Amino acid sequence: MSDSLSFKTHFQEMAAYNRWANARLYADAATLTDEALHRDVGVYFQSLFATLTHLLQTDRAWTFLLQGGTLGDMALPGPPADLPVLLTARQAQDAEFVAWMDRIDTAWLAQPFTFVSGLGSWKGKSYAGTHASTLTHLFNHQTHHRGQAHTALKLLGVAEPQALDILVKGFLGA
Repeated sequence: MSDSLSFKTHFQEMAAYNRWANARLYADAATLTDEALHRDVGVYFQSLFATLTHLLQTDRAWTFLLQGGTLGDMALPGPPADLPVLLTARQAQDAEFVAWMDRIDTAWLAQPFTFVSGLGSWKGKSYAGTHASTLTHLFNHQTHHRGQAHTALKLLGVAEPQALDILVKGFLGA
């Protein structure tokens, strides 16, 4: 990272971008019927709703783990029942990311982070990195699946889903 941009600043910008992009994505999702939200359109998690739910659940899980929790102690809420509930939970999670990135410091970012997966084909496999590399994964994971959600919106008939590019955020001054 260059001297002009600290890791902390980078992650603060990513949290702000994340909140902005999710707000745009959810605004487009709100134009769809419940049936459309749950329709299998061929993206990785089949439906737009399932994709958005996956993002919320994984964000909650990584937040819990990065803040010192363990898999054995993790008790996350189940999937939200509908889009308004999912939106409220997403907004709360995004606000938490913004506040959390304001609290982090470079010493915490440099600390090691290890994790042994309990899921699917990765079960029992370990990851060793830093808090910074794991946060990078968290925000990259959001972007990856938001791209799938953006495609789902188009497949569901949203003629022009809102642009989510990080530069667009800068152009809009948002």
